Amino acid sequence: MENLERKNISSQIAEKLKNKIINGEMKIGEKLPSEFELCKIYEVSRSTIRSSLQVLVTSGLVETIFGSGSYVKSNKTNVIVEKKEGYNSLNDIYVIRKILEPNICKIVCEKILESDIKDLVQIVSKIENNKSNIGILKENVLKYHLKLAEITGNNYLINTLSKSLIDLSTYDIDGIQSNIEIYYHKEILKALLQKDNKLAFSLMEVYIDEFGQNI
Repeated sequence: MENLERKNISSQIAEKLKNKIINGEMKIGEKLPSEFELCKIYEVSRSTIRSSLQVLVTSGLVETIFGSGSYVKSNKTNVIVEKKEGYNSLNDIYVIRKILEPNICKIVCEKILESDIKDLVQIVSKIENNKSNIGILKENVLKYHLKLAEITGNNYLINTLSKSLIDLSTYDIDGIQSNIEIYYHKEILKALLQKDNKLAFSLMEVYIDEFGQNI
């Protein structure tokens, strides 16, 4: 096991892996240890490892191939991975989400493709089917919001929101209610399918305010 502080663990793991890639310990094209192996190495949950890998994917260092694993893509990062002091408070995350996510929905209404719809429908299904497993539910909620950012095609939005959501995943937040998560993510998706940007904006704004009440 590698030593980690018991705070912001996913970011610490991402930083350790990033350094191994940049320092040449892990070569371009090399396969990373499996999620199971990384869980054993760092003695953390699978959701924590997935959050760490998402940081590396967003930074451009790693790519994940479905059914195969994660591989080193580059040794030059295109986004800051380090967690800055004072940046990751829950209140900061709430403010960033309140500014960005409703407007992301407006952009998605204009840019969403059939392939995006298919991905979002699958994610919503996983949210709904795991209402009794908060860990898996939270993991898929994270994927949902990252997918919306991805659809915009705006790297600044993608990187900023991804950083905030990865920071969020390091906190244990009380008061998460499965029925609320299911309701809003289904309703937001309906609004996106109808390309109703005002409704999508409003629903996301209310949803983020629900999040704000739990911090």
